[in-house]
Amino acid sequence: MKFLNTLILGFAAVTVAACGGYTAINQNFDDYTIKEIHVANVEVVSTQRRAGARLNAQYLKQLLNRRFTGGANSPLQLHTRVRETHRNISYRIDATAERALVTIDSTSFVKNKEGDILANIETRTDAAYEIQTSPFATQANYDQARETAIQDLQRDLQRQLNLFLKDYTDQKNIAESK
Repeated sequence: MKFLNTLILGFAAVTVAACGGYTAINQNFDDYTIKEIHVANVEVVSTQRRAGARLNAQYLKQLLNRRFTGGANSPLQLHTRVRETHRNISYRIDATAERALVTIDSTSFVKNKEGDILANIETRTDAAYEIQTSPFATQANYDQARETAIQDLQRDLQRQLNLFLKDYTDQKNIAESK
């Protein structure tokens, strides 16, 4: 038993030591790096005319602006296109829809001041909701699912941008050290 405890402790020590050179995906970058990205625009690509599609884009831009605080003169600009689709996923015996799915896709481009595309990030998220007999309850469920999907999309996009920023910052530091 003592050998097993020693083995586990040894494995844990090696694991912790090996991870010393890596940084977490969700690490906090310094203020300078965060200010390098300006959320230039979030636009709606409409395939199904649904009320509130522009609100999705505004909400996503608001969430992104909380994280990436660069101004219009920042060296990197983020451009995002958002598309929402909707479909039924479950039916009752009488063939009426019971559950539905909101899918939100986004395509984002990080551009430099010259307009060159440095990164192309595509994300997608789904959120299901119940269809009730009351249209007001259904709309409330739909709005909640849409909001959840936008929040998930923002987290995925932020994670991808953090990976891009880490690589971008590392390359910039290497170039400056030469």
